[in-house]
Amino acid sequence: MSIENDYFGEKTYKSSAIRAAKELGYGDDIIKRLKAAKSSSEIECIMVGNRLRLSLKEAMGDEYVP
Repeated sequence: MSIENDYFGEKTYKSSAIRAAKELGYGDDIIKRLKAAKSSSEIECIMVGNRLRLSLKEAMGDEYVP
């Protein structure tokens, strides 16, 4: 299902994800990836992946290199 189809609210989901990423300070690279995403599952992977990356960085400190 493409983001262009708003029947199931993908446009709203994408907009919400971009807004949340900006509020959480995820950075320009994540925002660009979200804007380029073609599906809600791709958006979810980007958001979850970044949360995991930030959690690992917090837990491991300077030892963690993404």
